[in-house]
Amino acid sequence: MSKLLFTASLLAVLVLAACSPAAAAPSVEPSIPPGTTAPPSSGPPPSDAPETPDPAIVEFTADEMYLVDGIRRGAAMDCEPVRAELPAQAIAGVECIGDEWFVARIGFYFFENDAAMLEHYTERMRAEGVTLDHGSCFDGEGDGQYIPGDEEVASRHGCFITAQGVANYRLLLPGAHVYVGIVGHNIDSVELEDFAFLGGTTDTPSFPTIWSRD
Repeated sequence: MSKLLFTASLLAVLVLAACSPAAAAPSVEPSIPPGTTAPPSSGPPPSDAPETPDPAIVEFTADEMYLVDGIRRGAAMDCEPVRAELPAQAIAGVECIGDEWFVARIGFYFFENDAAMLEHYTERMRAEGVTLDHGSCFDGEGDGQYIPGDEEVASRHGCFITAQGVANYRLLLPGAHVYVGIVGHNIDSVELEDFAFLGGTTDTPSFPTIWSRD
């Protein structure tokens, strides 16, 4: 074959290849099958979509906040107001959980005056079989003044053990009109008394630290 004929044939092949559909550039369209639409957007829901309600928040009354504000740190965990079953003559109550394993529950109750508070205390202790001014927490049950003196009759505390073998401790804070009740997880009353005075001075008399407005 002559060089002239070979050159003409080569040019003809190149022209045919350039016109072929297979030589076209690849498509840049998204790979969505014909007749379908794009997937829905993952944006925010419509403005009329129902919202998940917030959990109910219990608001403390002024008297309940008076109690909460005086509780020692470590004794004011998960506090809730007490309104359905307040002690007789109490005007407000708050119950909390302590940070010690032997403390099951702590109640703080506000009375209108010291006389009403002392009356409830003495009635409760007598109902539990505790003789006033006799015994102590070291005996398992007892009652007495933590501050001695004729004018400190309402500055008292006491212990008793329930029929189920659970230690209870009761404390009065005259002037503030606050009554404290601590329920334990076991039969040891001394642990509850020590918890009420935790961090206080070692002087005699010593003062409870579980609640104070100072």
